[in-house]
Amino acid sequence: MKKIILLLSLSLTSFLSCSKANDTLDAFDSAGCISTLVRLSNNDDDLSCSELNRELDKLERDCSRFLDEDSRASIAVIKALCQDN
Repeated sequence: MKKIILLLSLSLTSFLSCSKANDTLDAFDSAGCISTLVRLSNNDDDLSCSELNRELDKLERDCSRFLDEDSRASIAVIKALCQDN
């Protein structure tokens, strides 16, 4: 009986630790997505419209679970206003 309780306790502790680790990883991923959106919105890399649109499409695909409606709207505006010189 003691072994079962110990095993359950260890399993629960491991599960909770993984959950916290996943939350931390999600926070880093979310911050990375927001950082990429800011970089692309400023066009810091001086991309052409086709390159910028490709990067924005990639951002939408890779970061879909972290983008809120305002971020999605910003991406749509950036795409609409993009003009090659």
